[in-house]
Amino acid sequence: MFILQGPEEDEEPESDMSVTELKQKYQEKLTALEAEHKQKLLEEEERIKREEERGIDWGMGEDADEETDLTENPYAVTQNEDLYLEDPKKTLRGWFEREGEELVYDVEEKGFGHFVCRIE
Repeated sequence: MFILQGPEEDEEPESDMSVTELKQKYQEKLTALEAEHKQKLLEEEERIKREEERGIDWGMGEDADEETDLTENPYAVTQNEDLYLEDPKKTLRGWFEREGEELVYDVEEKGFGHFVCRIE
């Protein structure tokens, strides 16, 4: 038999419920948790079923980027385009120097503000 005493501020208030009422309340809480858990399982099963019905997206689902039209230059990169537009010759020259190659290119004007550059 143990007798424990401590400061009054650490004591929990006494419950107005009897032991039977506390057990019943505990059972009701368990039943509610089980129902909530079953509901979550059903929702997860529905989500999986919907994904299976939708088919395989091979990693290119709704969050995939839309394809850009790169028919004129299929090797063009659209990321960080602003960095290259200011001085494309400087960008290319810097890349070739880092690679230890000589930059040799031909530029053709196809129209106003439209150029085609070939690098060998």
